[in-house]
Amino acid sequence: MNLKALKAEAIALVVYYRPYLRPALTVAAYLLFIGAFVSLLQDIEYYEDENADKHFESENQALFYGTKIKPEQIRQGHIFDCRFLATVAAFTTTDAGQSALHNFIKEKSTTEGYSVYFPGLGKTVEIGKLTAREIALYARTRTRTTGTGSNAERNAGLWLPVLEKAYGTYRNQNLDLISSVRRFCRHTLFEGRPTSQSVLPGFGAAYGACDDYCALALTGRELKEFPTHSFECGEYGLGKGYATWRQLRSWVDTRGVLSEFINAQDLALKASQATGGIAIATTELNGNCAAYGLKPAHAYAVLAYDEKKKILRLKDPYGRGDLRAANASTARDGIDDGIFEINLIDFNYLFSHLRVSR
Repeated sequence: MNLKALKAEAIALVVYYRPYLRPALTVAAYLLFIGAFVSLLQDIEYYEDENADKHFESENQALFYGTKIKPEQIRQGHIFDCRFLATVAAFTTTDAGQSALHNFIKEKSTTEGYSVYFPGLGKTVEIGKLTAREIALYARTRTRTTGTGSNAERNAGLWLPVLEKAYGTYRNQNLDLISSVRRFCRHTLFEGRPTSQSVLPGFGAAYGACDDYCALALTGRELKEFPTHSFECGEYGLGKGYATWRQLRSWVDTRGVLSEFINAQDLALKASQATGGIAIATTELNGNCAAYGLKPAHAYAVLAYDEKKKILRLKDPYGRGDLRAANASTARDGIDDGIFEINLIDFNYLFSHLRVSR
C-alpha cells in the first residue's frame, strides 16, 4: 500500500469515527476534572487546632537544647509533611547531619528571627521569629526525662519548627507553574483564599508530601526509588494498575521475584550506610499496613539497617504508632514510641517504597 492510499484510509477512519470523537473527548475531560478534584480533596496541608494559641510553651525558647540532636526527638505537628520530617530524622542519624543543623540554623537576634542555610541548594532562607500559633501548630522536639506522665518529656529546642518554617517558606517562593495553579485552585475552592501561598509559611512544607525535594535541599543528593513487592506485584500479581515483567514472573515464581526486590533494597541500603546517605520508607496507599499498626500514605525515617539480619529500624515522625501483630492492640516491641524494627520480607508486604540517597 502506497502513501497516498494510507492517507486516504486514515481520512476515511477519521470521517467514520467523527460522530464518536466529541462524546469521547467530553467523557475524558469529565474524568480528568473529577480526578483533579479528588486529588485536591486528598491534598490536605494541615489540620487546624482551635485552641492552638493556648498551647504556647514558654519553658524553653532556645534554638538548641544541649549539643546533641537525635532523630527520636522529632514530633510531627499539625502539618501533613511527614516526608519532610522523615527526611530530617534520617538526616540526623549521622554526626555530619547533626553538625550541619547546628551550623546552618542561626538565630539572628532576639527580635529579628532566624537564617537557615540549605547546603544542597546553596541558599539561605531568612524567616521571622516563631509566633505562639506557629509553635503550637508546627513540628516540635521532645526529649525523654526521668519524670512520669506529662512530665516525662520536655522541649529539645526550636530548631525543628524553625527548619520547617524555612523549608515551607522556600517551597512557597519556588512553586513551579503546575504546583502554583494547583495550590491556587485548592486555596480558592476550599479556603476562599485566591492565592497559591499557604496560610502560614511552615504549612508550605506539606508541598513536599509527594516528592523528595527536602533530601536534595539538605544533602544535594536525590533519593532513588525502590518499589516493594506488594506495590509492584500486589497480592495476586496484578500490581497497582500497570504491568511489569516482574509482575508476570511473580505468577509462577513469587519467592524468586521477592528475592529480587529484597536484594536490590539490601544493596541500596548498604551503599547508603557506607556513604553516610539517608533513606526513608513510605506506605503510599498500602491498606495492608493499617492492620499492623502502621499508617497508610505516610513516611517513615530509616534510622539504621542491620545488613546481616536484613532488618530496618524505622521511626514514625509522630513519635507513636509502632509495628504490631495483625490486629493486635500493643506494639510488637512493647513500647509505642514510634520506633520499631522490621525485616525486609515484612517490609515488602507492608510498605510501598524505599527511597535511598543516590
